[in-house]
Amino acid sequence: MSGTVRGRWLSVLIAAAAFVVTVATVTAPATASAPAVSGSPAATTPSCSFDNSSLPLVTGVTAGSMVSVSCQGEKPHQLVLVAQPSLLIGLLPGISALFGGSSSDKNKLLSLLKGLPSELSALAEIAPGSLRFVTTSSTGTLDFTYVVPRFWALDPNASCPPSTQQFAEGVIGCALVMIDVNSLGVLPGGYALLSWQNSLLSALPLTQNPTAAVSPTTAASGNTVSLSDAGGATTYWWLATLAYLEGILSGGATTPTVTVTVDGQTAANNATVSPATYSIGHLTPPKLSGTFTVPSGVPAGAQTVTVTLQASLLGAPLSQSASTTLNVS
Repeated sequence: MSGTVRGRWLSVLIAAAAFVVTVATVTAPATASAPAVSGSPAATTPSCSFDNSSLPLVTGVTAGSMVSVSCQGEKPHQLVLVAQPSLLIGLLPGISALFGGSSSDKNKLLSLLKGLPSELSALAEIAPGSLRFVTTSSTGTLDFTYVVPRFWALDPNASCPPSTQQFAEGVIGCALVMIDVNSLGVLPGGYALLSWQNSLLSALPLTQNPTAAVSPTTAASGNTVSLSDAGGATTYWWLATLAYLEGILSGGATTPTVTVTVDGQTAANNATVSPATYSIGHLTPPKLSGTFTVPSGVPAGAQTVTVTLQASLLGAPLSQSASTTLNVS
């Protein structure tokens, strides 16, 4: 595998980990810091390690793999539910309602009831065989071994590892999450992305550029031209999906930006790339749409139009681009 392909794959894994990180960021309830007591040791920041790594990423996973989980700084005697969902859970319609609402018991209940249809759909993405309860110690530590089950969920499209098509559209790996039963939030630090052994084979479409098409295919300077994906595309704007997954959960992720150039000259545009969406049984690919204006001064003839999507995930700037030809008259 070339260095370029390997580098892209590592960036993709980091970006996917951003999705799992934001789950914990949003769903973990805010807690007030305990006042410092003179002479007492400083409180330990809640954190978890997976196979002795602080990075929330476990690679080389197979059914039966054992993942060593160790957490510290948590609340004592917390009942925790361990679950393994497909990342399709984040693409379900209305799923963001499950992460909103007030922390008060009454409003939380109302929020959950309003999101009940989405919640029931979400349950279909979780492997029942992954569910187990564990409890933190009197000092807020948690140590256990998670055994990755042979994945099965109510939704037949929920799979671990994800299918090649899901990889291509930005659904990478599966999540391992630990939910505080009392607060209904993810345990601080209690999350990881599971990446399957040999999943590089499924992820090969991620190393290829998406597609772009223009209409009309001939235009003059100042003309407006429409953008879309090329017909029959098999590679997609997976970055839009990852950015969306982060955005709906964090509520503050940077919106991806789209730039368009014609013969290297920046063109004014209103182009967007929508992320993949999912309803039980149907995964809709990310979609390029919008228009751009042919810049003045572009020479006549066949010129290259390049569309670039940029986003920052987990602090890492990522981009995807696609090119096509426009005949400038």
